[in-house]
Parts: sequence; C-alpha cells; structure tokens
Amino acid sequence: MHIQTFCEVFCEYAFEGFTLLSIVMTPYTAHMKKTLLIIGTIILLLIIGFYALNTYIYNEKQGENSASQSADSGSADGVIDGRAASSGDVRSYRGTLTGEQVCLPHTDTSGPQTMECALGIKTDAGEYYALDLQMLSQPAPDLATGDRFTATGLITPVEMLSSDHWRKYPIKGIFSVLDSVQKL
Repeated sequence: MHIQTFCEVFCEYAFEGFTLLSIVMTPYTAHMKKTLLIIGTIILLLIIGFYALNTYIYNEKQGENSASQSADSGSADGVIDGRAASSGDVRSYRGTLTGEQVCLPHTDTSGPQTMECALGIKTDAGEYYALDLQMLSQPAPDLATGDRFTATGLITPVEMLSSDHWRKYPIKGIFSVLDSVQKL
C-alpha cells in the first residue's frame, strides 16, 4: 500500500474542487459578465448624454453672448446689427442710427390730423424711430427738422412697449440717445 503524503491528498482534493467549482461558476460568471456589460453600457450612454446636453447648453449660452455682443455694436449707415437673434426674441439693444430728424408721420391718415410734432429719426433705410433725447449725457444739440445726424443709444423695439400711444406712428421702436449726437 502506498501511503499518500499530505500534499498529494490536498492537491487531489483541491484539483477536484477546482474542477467542480469551475463547472458550477461558469454560468454564474457568464451571467455576471452580461450584467456588468449592460451596466457599463448604461453608464457610458449616460456619460455621452450628459456630455451632449452640456455641449448644447454651452453653445446656447455662447449664442446669447455673441448676439448681445453684436447688439452692442451698430453701424453708422442706419443698418442695425443688434436685431433679435431669433424670431421670438425681442429686447432692447444698443445701436447707432444715421438719418434725418423728422416729425413722425401718422399711421392712419384718413381722419383729422393734429399739428403736433412727435420727434423722430428716419434712417437711411427708410425706417422711423421715435427720438428720445432726455437720457443724453451731454447737452442736446440744436437739431431742426430735416437735419442729418448720427447718434448712439438704446433702441427699444415697438413690440416691447406696453402703451398704445406709439402705435399711431409707423415706428420700429424708440431710439433713446445716450452717448453722442453728431450733426452731419
């Protein structure tokens, strides 16, 4: 009879146990791999979704900043760079207008007309704006009807006005001169 050493017995049981363990664990490991793969895919999709949403929000914010930066600069030929960035976006903006001082015409000319003169500017593009010189930081220049001038200020679109008073004139908005008026 052969006397088995401790190592031989232990190794034999360990080998049989490993074989039995590997047979039992194989389906469990495959199941775990599938579950881990699904969880990993979900996490990856969440990260990609977060990145896409973050990029979208960042681009929207940058679009607002660039629209407001372009609104701060107007051109001297009466064309305004700061128009609303999108169709539903109406707000005041800084700009420079060039044109002549006029008495604003009435929209409805079928009825009686008053002799009042609501000051305005008719731009080189043919658009009318009500003229507000009250916020000018320096003394108002001596402008007469028909004088050409260029000025920088705040343009408030007529859509933002709550009063119907200005609806009787064909204006695009109110031009509040803030900084400078230069007679041409």
